[in-house]
Formats: sequence, C-alpha cells, structure tokens
Amino acid sequence: MVLTAPVMAQVLPVEPPTLQRGDRWVYRNVDELTGRETARFESIFARVEGERLMFRNRNLTGPENPSTVYQTLDQRSCRRMQDSEQEVCGGPMRMPITALGERWSFSRLPWRNGKGYFDADCEAKAVEDLKTEAGTFPTVRIECKGFWTRVFDGSNTGRYEEKLWYAPAAKRFVKLEFKTWLRDGRPDAHTMTELVEMQLK
Repeated sequence: MVLTAPVMAQVLPVEPPTLQRGDRWVYRNVDELTGRETARFESIFARVEGERLMFRNRNLTGPENPSTVYQTLDQRSCRRMQDSEQEVCGGPMRMPITALGERWSFSRLPWRNGKGYFDADCEAKAVEDLKTEAGTFPTVRIECKGFWTRVFDGSNTGRYEEKLWYAPAAKRFVKLEFKTWLRDGRPDAHTMTELVEMQLK
C-alpha cells in the first residue's frame, strides 16, 4: 500500500539509525520457488568499531557457526572475496535517502561466502506500509538490478535483482526479496527474508 504524503514524511528522509548494543532482530528465510521456510536467524548489534558497525549473526535452525557481519555507518554491507584481505562495501542500503527516485550503484560486492560478486544499480522506488510477521511498518522500498559473477568453484554469470524494505522504526530492513537467474534465463535462487521478531534497547 502506497502511503500518503503526511505518512511519507514519517519515513523520509531516512537517516542512519542510532543502534544500541544488544538490539536484536530475528528473520526467517523462505525459498520462493518451493514455498518452504529454510532457516531462521538472529542478528544482534555488538558495537561500533571505528567507521563500521559490527553485528553477530546466528542460525537458529541449523548447525552453522555464528558469524560476524560488518556494515559501514551508512548501512552498506562489507565483505571480502575468498582469496583477498581487501574489504568491499556496498549493497542495496545507503543512507541518507532524502527523496524517492534517488539512485546509486555498487560494483564487485562479494557474496557472503566470497566465491563471487554482484554489480547493480539501485533506486529508492516507493514509500509503503508493509505487513510482516513482526508487525506493520512504514517502509522505503529499494530496488536493485544487475548481475552476479561466480569466480571460485567454477565460473558463470547471470542476472540479479533485489528488493529491500527498510523501516526506520525497526532500524533495519524488515523484508528482502533476492532473485538470480542463470545465463540462459532459468531461475536460480529466489528467496525472501522477513522480520519475525525484534527487541530494541
């Protein structure tokens, strides 16, 4: 649902949030090709480390070890390629967002496993009310379109799209749709991540 101008004023401009140590968010991952929930994970804000934000992530439904995730102060994700110590920061989030229609790009953002990277152009597309398992939030919807490239364990490339709904009241995204296609156009990964619980200090 698209929001009216007075409600839009509650969302825009989107400024970097003030996070408190121990702020916690729980998300669920859904495979949209099968409709099955594949995992639930929590993300806890740990601290500010120089010019970066540190989060501790933990899978609540699988055996994976906890991981440390970094973002810039303006919410860009920071990652490394598998064979590199060089950190690259980018992704669909970038603050502040002062108006709809703002555009930005990122290039060679490593995958979380470091085996490839993304290139994309992004745009703040809409302000809308979004209902999630954790509640209903006024959000700004960001859409990115580009390409993925595998570097390790084979080489390949294909199309990539991502939609992210950021809610100032939640201080993070509340929904994420991630889609990739193979070189020949066949669907590869189509997943949805949704906020199901949060505890803010």
